[in-house]
Amino acid sequence: MQLEQYLPSDQYAGTLIGRAWIPNNLAKSTANVSGPSPIWLNDSNVYDLSSLAPTCSDILNKGITKQALLAGNFPVIGSVETLIANSINYPCNTDYLHLLAPFDLQAIKACGVTFVCSMIERVIEEKLTETQMSPKIYVLKLMRP
Repeated sequence: MQLEQYLPSDQYAGTLIGRAWIPNNLAKSTANVSGPSPIWLNDSNVYDLSSLAPTCSDILNKGITKQALLAGNFPVIGSVETLIANSINYPCNTDYLHLLAPFDLQAIKACGVTFVCSMIERVIEEKLTETQMSPKIYVLKLMRP
């Protein structure tokens, strides 16, 4: 397998945090209980970060640095090559270590035209409720400089 096609061009220079399904036989820091866990990819190894934080959201909110990760003693649960291969060959199979979507509990903000339009609509609705003004009058006031 050519890992270069799945990793950033600078390989492990960055802090590669993700989320994976960890099967029973690999769950070292969670008392052999399988389930989703935050992971760290470094030097071809996959580290279980569940002892640091139970979710990716917690890791992001804590602002964990690469230096803190390097100083930690996190269990290796497999190789990056195995993780990628299992994710391709056995997606969603709970018997294998495989990648999951990195989002767990963090808020995901939408962007684009639909988000902006709906946000403006909500602001107008709130203002109309507060002022008890008719929609046409309020829109006209918004359009004035």
